[in-house]
Amino acid sequence: MSEARLQLVRRFAAIACLAEQVESRLANGEMIDVGEHALLCSTLVRVANRIGINRKAREIVPSVAQYVEQAGRGS
Repeated sequence: MSEARLQLVRRFAAIACLAEQVESRLANGEMIDVGEHALLCSTLVRVANRIGINRKAREIVPSVAQYVEQAGRGS
């Protein structure tokens, strides 16, 4: 991993920790700065894109054909 990418991963981890702290305060019933939370989330998305993390859809349920095949086998 290049030094630049390593630094981005470190920044991502630091920002994720800050976002978790804000969300912890919210879960405890404390008031939070919604703008701060939104900025942290937005920054996380931007840094993740720079690192190369992309969301990929995946099939989480069997297709109809797979379901029928499994049902026929008794699985």
